[in-house]
Amino acid sequence: MPLIHYAFVLVIPALVTLGLLWGGVWTWATPVFVYLLVPLIEFKWQGSKENLPVATEPARAKSFIANGLLFSLLPIQLFLLTLLFWRQETFSVLELLGATIGVGTMVGAIAINGAHELGHHASRSAKLQSRLMLALSLYPHFNTEHNKGHHIRMATPEDPATAPAGQWVYAFWVQSIWGGFKSAWALERKRLNRIKQNHWSVRNGMLQDGLAVLSIMAITGWLAGAQAVALLMVTSVIGILLLETVNYLQHYGLQRRPHDKGGYERVGPAHSWTSNRPLSRTLLFDLPRHADHHMDDRRHYTSLRHLEESPVLPQGYPAMILMALVPPLFLSVMDRQLADFQGRKTQPSTLSS
Repeated sequence: MPLIHYAFVLVIPALVTLGLLWGGVWTWATPVFVYLLVPLIEFKWQGSKENLPVATEPARAKSFIANGLLFSLLPIQLFLLTLLFWRQETFSVLELLGATIGVGTMVGAIAINGAHELGHHASRSAKLQSRLMLALSLYPHFNTEHNKGHHIRMATPEDPATAPAGQWVYAFWVQSIWGGFKSAWALERKRLNRIKQNHWSVRNGMLQDGLAVLSIMAITGWLAGAQAVALLMVTSVIGILLLETVNYLQHYGLQRRPHDKGGYERVGPAHSWTSNRPLSRTLLFDLPRHADHHMDDRRHYTSLRHLEESPVLPQGYPAMILMALVPPLFLSVMDRQLADFQGRKTQPSTLSS
């Protein structure tokens, strides 16, 4: 995919901005675009399985466009939250609802997702921006759990961010949010014990992040009032549930086989669902090519590959998110996809026997 195509990610913040500035029906532009138009456009547009030459990867990872987009996200997040707080008193209830859903969608699709990408970068500036964006999203423990927990335990019963077959998304939200928080605290405590530091010390990243969240909420209340704090919390909840619904999709029903001597088989392409739907890819920093991300989490988002061994989602991310909210529909579709994929996986060994 040409690098300039990734600039399409700015469509969501642009639509949110128009809604906040123009009001009226424009406050619903982002929800209509993301949850109606994108699924309709992608319904038959499956996208390409093409992978770019390996030789182009270093240049793409250093591209001004690709990295400039990521580092623009914190100012965008701050700007849109500030604009929402400024406009809160001038909107009708219906306008405020549409604007809040729009900003919440931005938080999940752009802020938390961008923080996820930056959190995998080696540079300290990228990691710092990632922490700030997650604190503004009121979900600061995500990087600790995702990088040090999920990437190691994914597709096993020990991973709160992996949904077993048959689980409803609503039960998964509780499992992943509460389980992820507990896991992040345990991981940080283990790190501090390893360096012989008290886990209640100022070096505890979980405590630092918690203090940052409380400070953000206090400053918001001081500058913009109690309603702004409520709006910050609602937009964060929307973003967090959007993120966790995507987590639900990415590994639904996929499990790594346990070894006889303990532990599990190595992570492979067969342990993550992937998608090549073009709008989902460009709007989400190629997150839908999720299997390759788990094969090498240092691979830049512009170089993620389609892996033939990975199962493919039947639709793009926005359509799958809507489907997940209707569990009987989701299970009827995905359990059939899962059975077909598992049948294909076992077919070679069946033939050889």
